[in-house]
Amino acid sequence: MAVKENQKGLDEATEELFRRSWTREKNKSPQSEHTEKKENVHGRDESRCCRVFYLEKEVSFFPKEDWPEAHALIRIRSERKIRSTAVTSTQTRYYISSTKKSAKELNEKVRDYVENKLYGSLDVTMNEDGDKKWAEESAKNCSLFR
Repeated sequence: MAVKENQKGLDEATEELFRRSWTREKNKSPQSEHTEKKENVHGRDESRCCRVFYLEKEVSFFPKEDWPEAHALIRIRSERKIRSTAVTSTQTRYYISSTKKSAKELNEKVRDYVENKLYGSLDVTMNEDGDKKWAEESAKNCSLFR
């Protein structure tokens, strides 16, 4: 599941975990794994770096009580360069997962998700980005109905 800005506690904790991983607190960070995949497709060069933190170790600022099934936090940094124009774009996205898969597998799963445009039907058609249901289980229930 994509981590969105309207999920304040989760969004902030995820960004903080990845931010702290580059500081002196590396020894306090959960186990992590990294992979990168480069492709030349559709007239562009693409690179996707995937870093996964496995939540087997307690992270004091992560809202585990709100996300008890969370096993991994994922960061995908993608860079695309259009060969004909040399225009480069970069994007960083965060995900949360209940599966215990490798960084390589998760990188491929996220790519498949984006390529199949499943996110479009959820975010655009179903307006999930604009959904402001906050009360307890209402967001999960409405997502199930959709």
